[in-house]
Amino acid sequence: ALPLGSMITGVFVISTLPLVMGMSLRHFRRVWALRIEPGARKAAVFLFVLIVAATFMGQWGSIGEFFSEAGPAVITLNLATIAFALAGAKMLRLERRQAIAIGLECGLQNAAMGIFVAGTLLANNTMVIPSIIYALVMNISAAAFIVANRDTARGYLFSR
Repeated sequence: ALPLGSMITGVFVISTLPLVMGMSLRHFRRVWALRIEPGARKAAVFLFVLIVAATFMGQWGSIGEFFSEAGPAVITLNLATIAFALAGAKMLRLERRQAIAIGLECGLQNAAMGIFVAGTLLANNTMVIPSIIYALVMNISAAAFIVANRDTARGYLFSR
């Protein structure tokens, strides 16, 4: 049986709580939040890359073996996530910059969440492998997405 209670708590602590804290800080302490945002963003990217790289290296031998099995599902999930995020942003009539950010964030967060749930909450290294494959595929598609939307993405990614 899956440890549902600890999974919900873990996902809340790793995903929802930081989001609520960040939104609250930006609302109640806007000047301070804007001042620390560049450093916090860099730290978050660094931690994400570190976690993915460490997990990737730890499972390197299994990735090729599992890619033929999990690859098609991972690629489909990756592209569908970006497509649904972009469609949702369009339905909400968001700016192009916002749509690009949402498309990238939705895809990237799937990898981190999958690695966290499988590796930490379930403590199952085999279940981490599809998330590692997803992270690899997502980084490739994110790079292609950024290149395809270069002018708008540059404004979002590098203007802050």
